[in-house]
Amino acid sequence: MADFNYDSHSSVRGFDFTKGKFHYLTIVLSNSAESGNVFLSNIETLQASIQTEFEKISNLEFRGVGCSMVRGDTDSLTLGISAGYYSTSANLTESEATSLRTASLTAVNNVSNLTVSEIRVETNLIQESTF
Repeated sequence: MADFNYDSHSSVRGFDFTKGKFHYLTIVLSNSAESGNVFLSNIETLQASIQTEFEKISNLEFRGVGCSMVRGDTDSLTLGISAGYYSTSANLTESEATSLRTASLTAVNNVSNLTVSEIRVETNLIQESTF
């Protein structure tokens, strides 16, 4: 499997693209809660648990996880996971897309005390050439 190299801390977000091989993913976990809470004093523990589970997915290069906690009329916790998914084809096949969706659901379900109302996987392919 090809790999990509991150040459800086995640706060800088610098990394090298491998054109035509990796689908760059943003996985959004909307309306999340841990043990019924959306405001977490130790968000790093939840982020580490998410990272541990997503690193188990084959062909997935985990980049990082971030969060947005909002308090108002409606409290919410949104988690965003940044990663890359390796494929030998320009477009994810139906089988790969289904497998990635299933693996993402499994990873979220394996995080203790985490509930999520919606999982959205957004993908972006950097191609060497156009079709």
